[in-house]
Amino acid sequence: MNAAWKLAWALPLVLAIGVGAMLLLRKFLVPVARQAGDDQPRMVVRQSLPVSEQTSVHLIEVDGRDYLVVESARQAVVQTLSSAAIEHSHSRWRIGPAWMRRQYEARVR
Repeated sequence: MNAAWKLAWALPLVLAIGVGAMLLLRKFLVPVARQAGDDQPRMVVRQSLPVSEQTSVHLIEVDGRDYLVVESARQAVVQTLSSAAIEHSHSRWRIGPAWMRRQYEARVR
């Protein structure tokens, strides 16, 4: 009976000390808060296209710059895209009905 009584008060005491330690560590070891302009993600995958079973092409944007990434089983190639190439890729959707162009423009933005 004496051992059960010791365990009855020791277990909650140990749990309380553990929770207190966690709260103190969380308060003092919180990572540095992001700056106000850092709310946007740095890397966004715009589009992915599987070319074959082992090769795929990805269009990504990192910090406002566009890159074309070609990955395969053997290697990966990263190519920077110029703004002229990006404008040319968007201009191909000028054909078609007006409702289709509006839908595409809304999806791109």
